[in-house]
Amino acid sequence: MDSLFFIIPFVFPGIFIRMVYDRFHPALKEEQSQYKEIVHAFLISTIVIFVNTLVTKFLFKTNIMSVGSFETYISDFSNLVNFFLTTFVLSIVGVPVYKWVIDDFSVMLINIYRKRSNLPQETKHSSPWHACFENKEFSLANRPVGFFKNDALIAFGYIEGIPAADKEKKDFMLINTWLKDLFEKELEKNEGEKLFYIIEREYYDIESDILIKFYSKEPLMKYLEDNDCIISS
Repeated sequence: MDSLFFIIPFVFPGIFIRMVYDRFHPALKEEQSQYKEIVHAFLISTIVIFVNTLVTKFLFKTNIMSVGSFETYISDFSNLVNFFLTTFVLSIVGVPVYKWVIDDFSVMLINIYRKRSNLPQETKHSSPWHACFENKEFSLANRPVGFFKNDALIAFGYIEGIPAADKEKKDFMLINTWLKDLFEKELEKNEGEKLFYIIEREYYDIESDILIKFYSKEPLMKYLEDNDCIISS
């Protein structure tokens, strides 16, 4: 029991940081074994514990230089509370740091290697899903989106709600679906006269055989303004 209690501080920060990261930044990824998850958590926790020892040294005037001194330190209840509170705060701060290391810094290092090896650059988005649906640089607000299957239009409108990337079942909530009638009328017009002729991105779901097309906002917005149309956004 004492051994388990002693191990918890060395695993908790890593598990907590990864849990919060996965909740706010879900991604489709291969399942890892419990052994790999524990090793990953231990590595993250080691960094947090190291920072915590520095905080303990300067804030609480206590030197923790060995496992024995650490065990002696946390044997006092007030020290134990201070240690866990500090670890918890550092774990919360560690989430954005972890995100930066995983999503930005690691991609930068990988791309340096790929550039030297004449390989295509890796994007900062973990998947095509993130690039299309969870990308600040590509807003879905007021963006007309069409859902196609076997070249046939099955739904059209604005996306109001999306599932998390790690959800197997992909359900979407659409608004302004009356735009589907407008889109179908546009098919008879010449290319330059259409409101939905600029396709900025496409997302293809292989499993469901659904193609999602993201159209440019500007032509439709101008049309709605010129015709004094009221539309939900």
